[in-house]
Amino acid sequence: MLFFTTSIKAQTDTEFWFAAPKVSETSIFLPFGTGFNIPILLRMSTMSSASTVTITQPANPAFGSRVITIPPNTAATEDLTANIASIQNFPPNNINNWGLKITATSPITVYYEVSSLTQPCNGCNPEMFSLKGRNALGTSFFTPFQNVLNNGPEYLPTPFSAFDIVATQNATTVTITPTQDIVGHLANIPFDVVLNEGQTYSAQAVSQLAANHLGGSKVTSDKPIAVTMKDDLADGGTFYGGSCDDLIGDQLIPVNRFGYNYAVVKGYLNTIAPEKAFIVASEDNTTINVAGSNLVTINAGQTYVADITQPATYITSTKPTILLHMSGFECETAGAILPPLDCNGEPSGSPQVSFVRSTNQPFFANILVRTTLVNNFLFNGAPSVITASNFAIVPNTNGAYSFARISLSLAQLPEGASGLIDNTAGVFQLGIIHGGENPVTLLNTGVRYAYFSDFKNCIPTPFTATVTTTGIKCFGDNNG
Repeated sequence: MLFFTTSIKAQTDTEFWFAAPKVSETSIFLPFGTGFNIPILLRMSTMSSASTVTITQPANPAFGSRVITIPPNTAATEDLTANIASIQNFPPNNINNWGLKITATSPITVYYEVSSLTQPCNGCNPEMFSLKGRNALGTSFFTPFQNVLNNGPEYLPTPFSAFDIVATQNATTVTITPTQDIVGHLANIPFDVVLNEGQTYSAQAVSQLAANHLGGSKVTSDKPIAVTMKDDLADGGTFYGGSCDDLIGDQLIPVNRFGYNYAVVKGYLNTIAPEKAFIVASEDNTTINVAGSNLVTINAGQTYVADITQPATYITSTKPTILLHMSGFECETAGAILPPLDCNGEPSGSPQVSFVRSTNQPFFANILVRTTLVNNFLFNGAPSVITASNFAIVPNTNGAYSFARISLSLAQLPEGASGLIDNTAGVFQLGIIHGGENPVTLLNTGVRYAYFSDFKNCIPTPFTATVTTTGIKCFGDNNG
């Protein structure tokens, strides 16, 4: 376990549930066990109070419990790789006992990282999954997925898209309606799974084709559950003569935490153009407005795909939606669920966020904040790294919000070190994009992407729009 001095106040809670996705292990061109899927890490951070953290698998007593005492204002990393066979949720269409429960005596922040750093892979298929505590728990979900990239064919086990469910209470009945065929079940036919506390279920697509990913699938339950989405080794093409397949994934939020207003800060993909936002509606007759125009109406479970061509894009909807941003670096992809921009006019976000630089590869911090707060940022206590000159206005927000795309050098944030960004006057949203080109070999490997911000339960005031666009095909629309 590694410790890093810092503090954090983002997505903090004292209880977290997580179903870890199955990730492919190797390329058919490399020795089996190359390590695309390892190490797997829990990265945890305290605030001003020390916390005793306990990691268990309630349905798997053989896991035992790991108890870690983390001092105040400190980050810790717990390596779970030795237990990977009983953590990654596999096989699909089976009741497994692999759900993780993390409890803490005082609020902490947790994210799960597939670090993928073993040789000769060295970062081929990484991703970060931000655990959202109580904000991840609910009884109604729609699943967002990208629908433009197939899963790479040259890997073992064969990679697929999937969503993974963990129950938090005994005798939980989960009803799943997949939009495409999954292992053991046909599209659009609901079926039930009964899970006890800590048990998991994986709904895995049977096809690697982008058009057959599971966007808009509906998951309901009679007791709170948490859901993870993964899109393993999404095929981003080739770059530097090598394959650019990479893991996309995140923990989802339930429908009661969907939002109306989002600002998407563009990442650094340059061979997959343009970047995409995948917006899933929770109700019929949801009108979506992208960058002040491009109005389109979709129904519950349908996906609208918005091109992200500008440095920042403002997206609103008349009814609650969930937004998955597919971003990354050069040709390597990653994905994150974005938090709504505000709740009832109040900005959402966190006053402090910390993180760990896993490798010596590029590291970017994408920041969203009220324009009045751009002068109040500190990075590891210093005011000179993130300044007002880094920010620009988010278009179509009437100047209310600003964004910055910050590149942190190895001198500013060394490999293995933790960083702290805080705003002394208010809250902000932070997306981390980390990976891509190795500065020594100049070869691409993989990219991590996660958003760090509170996902609040609120009902924002939506914008109003009456214009609709017809003739647009929406993913999940069986009528074409």
